[in-house]
Amino acid sequence: MDSIIVSYYPYMFETPVRKSCNEIAEASSKAKTDCMVNLDSEDYKRIKAFLNQNILAEYSNECDARFYVKSDSSEFCFGTTLPPCLYCNDNGNSEKGMRILYLIKWKSGFYNCLDKNYLLCDELIEKYGIPVDYEYRRVEDNETDVNEVKKFAIKKVVLFSK
Repeated sequence: MDSIIVSYYPYMFETPVRKSCNEIAEASSKAKTDCMVNLDSEDYKRIKAFLNQNILAEYSNECDARFYVKSDSSEFCFGTTLPPCLYCNDNGNSEKGMRILYLIKWKSGFYNCLDKNYLLCDELIEKYGIPVDYEYRRVEDNETDVNEVKKFAIKKVVLFSK
């Protein structure tokens, strides 16, 4: 089955050292799949075409990578903020590119991991709005130390289309 893997940290956090593309790619390869999402064929084709055009350049140390996207031999990563680090490769500022990043974050469930207050700070949400199916999924209240649990957690989602 043809698919697109999207891995991300399902929360907002700051670190004194940037997360590299290598780090998130390695974490993604070790993570188990959390869920599979069947996309509308048009959305799937848009993301797939974008991936085929934007192959990851040398893993950039300038990017604070929070998302890793891979399909076949194409891969790239991007951060949570727009320029100067939108992608860890070249043409990241295009309108089409921003729309695809929004689609990836939306369809992979990333936006559902954030409280609405955090969403309002997302530059892509400012541009395209809160997804129509947004539903905040809170971390379980019985977690002993939410920050400790979050420190290493990565979510891995497989996008596909029938």
